[in-house]
Amino acid sequence: MAKYRGEEKSGKVGKVIYSSWHGRPYQRSMPESVANPRTEAQQAHRNAFAAISKLSSDLKEAHLIGLHKMAQKEQLDTYSVFKKINKSCYIGSAISYPHVIISKGPVDEVEITSVKVDEKRVLHVTFDGGVTEKNSEDLFGLFVYCPELRKCHALQPVPRAVETVTEELPEAFIGQELHLYGFLQDDKGRTSDTIYAKLDTSSIL
Repeated sequence: MAKYRGEEKSGKVGKVIYSSWHGRPYQRSMPESVANPRTEAQQAHRNAFAAISKLSSDLKEAHLIGLHKMAQKEQLDTYSVFKKINKSCYIGSAISYPHVIISKGPVDEVEITSVKVDEKRVLHVTFDGGVTEKNSEDLFGLFVYCPELRKCHALQPVPRAVETVTEELPEAFIGQELHLYGFLQDDKGRTSDTIYAKLDTSSIL
């Protein structure tokens, strides 16, 4: 229903909409039809946004550290940064886990050389630290994510110079496909880019 303010109208009368823009009145006709808000492209965008939002929540322990500096620079929280930089990780109808980014930064990365789980559920990860006198105390943080359970297990960080991570996994993780995300952090809080490895524990039962 339209409202009147002196000579000015606002609202809808029949198929005519009255309004104002910067103090100047104008009117327009209602469209004959409304665009379908559930086109394939729009639905795919919604599905991608929902999936990345859930993943952002699942991996919060990781990106709260790994994306902290980037979030500070952009004056955002790390959840927003995570969703922004991981839009392209939703491919087809699923997340491409090897492409997920939990950390970005200038610190030199390490290369994971071996990943295995023994019969006692102990995870053994070795990496080439590229150790120098200046970086030997950088901390290597590793996070094990299980999509089936939507759980992320954070391992105790170790110095770069140690070049190995050993820790027991939760029992529920055994038999699942796991995705390992890691990064280095220096004494100034700066991090490396994301380091990724995949682990299939389906044969360990």
